[in-house]
Amino acid sequence: MEDFNIITGVVIPYTNLAIFLILGNKFLKKPIVNAIAARKTDYVKLLEVANQSKAEAEAKHKELSDRLAQLDSEMESIKTNIVDQANKEADKLIEDAKRLASHIKTEASRIASSEVELARKEIQDEIIESVHSEVVNQVTSRVTEASHDSIFEKQLQLVKNIGEES
Repeated sequence: MEDFNIITGVVIPYTNLAIFLILGNKFLKKPIVNAIAARKTDYVKLLEVANQSKAEAEAKHKELSDRLAQLDSEMESIKTNIVDQANKEADKLIEDAKRLASHIKTEASRIASSEVELARKEIQDEIIESVHSEVVNQVTSRVTEASHDSIFEKQLQLVKNIGEES
């Protein structure tokens, strides 16, 4: 350590450091403080924007939650209305079916009565025809020519008497 010079080894470097710090403080303090202040202002603005966005998001979330709850109740209301409408429609269809069944029964009864009356008429006609044929057969078999002439004479006499009275 013989060649060690205190001035060049200690004082000058520390003096340079002190001068550098003083000059740096004088010239760089304002820009650094301004940069830090600007960053702080930017961070505060970003924080305010973030808080505002958070508040908006929470409000939107609350609004959507409320709407979702309303949708659930509205869906229940719609389901109830649909069930009520379906029941009313089913009741209407049942009522229409009852009316149609009643109409069909009435028409079937009317047609059956008509068919019975037609069958009764046909049976009466058949009976009359059968009785007529039987009477004609019996009269033909019992009436001889002489009795025929006698009946004819009686009927002729009856017609003459009627003609003279008028």
